[in-house]
Amino acid sequence: MSSALERRYHLLLGAYPPEYLDRHEEEILGTLLDGAKPGQVRPSLREASSLVVAGIRARSRLATAHGRPRLWADSIRLAALLLLASVLSDQVAMGSEPVALLATASVACGIVAVVIGASRLGALLVASALVTSVVATARWEVLLPASWEYDVACIVTIAVALGTLSFLPGTNRPWRWWLAVIAIAMPFLYRVFWLDVTDATLFRIPASVFELTLPVSILCASALLLRDPRPAIAATVYAALHLVVPITFGVELAGIGIDAGVGLLTLGLTVMSLAVSIASSRRMAEDQLERSRGAT
Repeated sequence: MSSALERRYHLLLGAYPPEYLDRHEEEILGTLLDGAKPGQVRPSLREASSLVVAGIRARSRLATAHGRPRLWADSIRLAALLLLASVLSDQVAMGSEPVALLATASVACGIVAVVIGASRLGALLVASALVTSVVATARWEVLLPASWEYDVACIVTIAVALGTLSFLPGTNRPWRWWLAVIAIAMPFLYRVFWLDVTDATLFRIPASVFELTLPVSILCASALLLRDPRPAIAATVYAALHLVVPITFGVELAGIGIDAGVGLLTLGLTVMSLAVSIASSRRMAEDQLERSRGAT
C-alpha cells in the first residue's frame, strides 16, 4: 500500500482529538488502508470530508461532555469573539489617529486573549480600549464614529462576560490560533468590500450581509453539521445584541445605519439561530443517550 496514502490519511485523522486517536488511530487507519483501491495515492474528496467532519464531531462530543457550564462558557466566548471582531471593524475605519490605533490594538489583543483562553486579560484589554478613548478625547465618537451606542454596549457586555468567565474553573481552554487570525483579518477585509454609496464603481458587500447574515449562517450550519449547539448559541447572542441594543438605547434604527429591512433581517436571524440551538441541543442529547446505551 502507498506510503503517501497512509501519510495523507494520518494527516486527515488530525481532525480527531488526541485522546481519541490514542485509542483508535491504528484501527481507523487499518480500516481505511484495507478499503483503499490498488494504486490509490490520495483519499477521495468524499472520504476526506467525512473524516474531517467525523473528527470535529468527536472533538465537539468531548468538549460538550464536560457539562453545561463548559458548554455555555464556550458559547459566550465565541459570541464575545464575534462581537470583538464587529467592534474592531468600526475601529479600523478610524484611520491613523494615535488614540484610534491604541484602541484598535487593544481590541485586537483582546481577540487574541479570548482565543488563548486568557479571559481576564481580554476583559481588561477591551475595557482599556474604551476608557483610553473617553479619557483622552472626552467624546465617544473618536473611538466609535458610526454607532457608538451599539459598540459601547458591546464592549461593556464583552468585558463583563469575559470577567465572569475568568472566575469559572476549567472554562478558559485555549482554542486554535487561526481563530484569532480570522477574527482580526476579517474586519480589515470587510473595510475593503464595505458598501460605500459614494463609490459606485466598486463592487462592495453590504454590512448586513458581512457582519450579520454571513457569520450567523456559517455558525448555524456548523451547529447542524457537527451536532454541537455552541456555535448556534453564540450566533443567537450575537444576533440578539444587534437587535436589542438599539432598542434599549432608544436609538432610531435609521440613525445608526440600520433600516427597517435590516431590523427584520436581524430578528429573523435571531429566531433562526435560537431554533438551531434548540435543534442541535436535542440532537446532542440524543447522541449522548445512544452512546450511554451502547456503553452498557
